[in-house]
Amino acid sequence: MRPVYCAILLFGLAARCSASLGEATFTIIFSFEKTHSPFALEEMQRETERLLPVRINWMRREDLSLGQSFDRVAIITMKGNCEAHLDFPAPLSKRVALAYTHTSDGLVLPFADVECDRVRALTRPVNDRQLGRALGRVLAHEMHHILTRSGSHTKDGYTQPTLSSADLTDVSDMVANGH
Repeated sequence: MRPVYCAILLFGLAARCSASLGEATFTIIFSFEKTHSPFALEEMQRETERLLPVRINWMRREDLSLGQSFDRVAIITMKGNCEAHLDFPAPLSKRVALAYTHTSDGLVLPFADVECDRVRALTRPVNDRQLGRALGRVLAHEMHHILTRSGSHTKDGYTQPTLSSADLTDVSDMVANGH
């Protein structure tokens, strides 16, 4: 599977820079390391699409075929248990990253990990829809770094440096500064 990831990365990095984000289609290839709820996944996708200024093509990692290529791509690994009904992890005792985008020599790479158990510990979701909304906002935050190829943040919205439980679960229309 490693050659497939390398090929995907090369095609993603060779994406045409002339296309504006609003016209671009971005493929998000995702996988879950542990359990997940289809309802949380659906809501995560809906919330991510609502927030990001690009069209998204979603693809499960296990559905990739050898030789597939994508102009713009990100590989997302969902770590931990991504289901609301499971017992909650212990509350977070300190500020920890809910997700992270990989970098190399200061360059933002199109790879990110979302820590579902940390999101669940912070938000204590009452159902999979609320968990999916939170995961979508966390993923949109990481995709902001991938799309802009920077570690920059804004003062408010989903691109601010830290997101509270309320930021992640509130039903209001969260937006990025300037979007």
